[in-house]
Amino acid sequence: MGLFDDIGSFVKNTANDIKDTAEDVGGFVEDTAKNVGKFANKNVNKIRKGIKQGETFIRKGVKRTLVKTEKGLKKAGFNKNFGRDFKKGFLMGAQALQKPQAWIDSHDPTAPYLGGFSPLGLAASFGLSPLTTIGFLEELSVNPELQQKVRDGDFQTILDLSLSPLAFMPTGSAGAKGGKKALKVAVKNVGRFF
Repeated sequence: MGLFDDIGSFVKNTANDIKDTAEDVGGFVEDTAKNVGKFANKNVNKIRKGIKQGETFIRKGVKRTLVKTEKGLKKAGFNKNFGRDFKKGFLMGAQALQKPQAWIDSHDPTAPYLGGFSPLGLAASFGLSPLTTIGFLEELSVNPELQQKVRDGDFQTILDLSLSPLAFMPTGSAGAKGGKKALKVAVKNVGRFF
């Protein structure tokens, strides 16, 4: 069942609840009228009719409002594929936040001569590490493959995750941001020996 099926059943249930309540109130008033007498019975019938008319008016108004809301939500793009599309867009945004740092690292001409260490990437990481880290954490939240890597104990993924808080150190500790990149490369190189 989708969101709109739930709204439709909510409208029906609410309308039935209003009708039942009105009938209960009408029955109570009618019972009271029988006890009071014929004089009160005429006024009670008027009250009962008024309650029924009010109940019908409220039920139709609620139904109309919910139908308009449902149409508006559908028009705004809240359909059965909304969750899938939102996840896809969130993942694309997360990957876009990581692209500048990855591009700088991959296009550094000195990196091959330094065993994969990118001095330009290190310099860029001072400014880009918060964005890259946010992108990584967002991607981790929606990408099942990356989540599986963490569960399986993938060294690089766990290293990225464990060092991510360093990106949010106050700007006075810029060494921490550069240290993150240097520590990451050092641990990666040490990991090659095992």
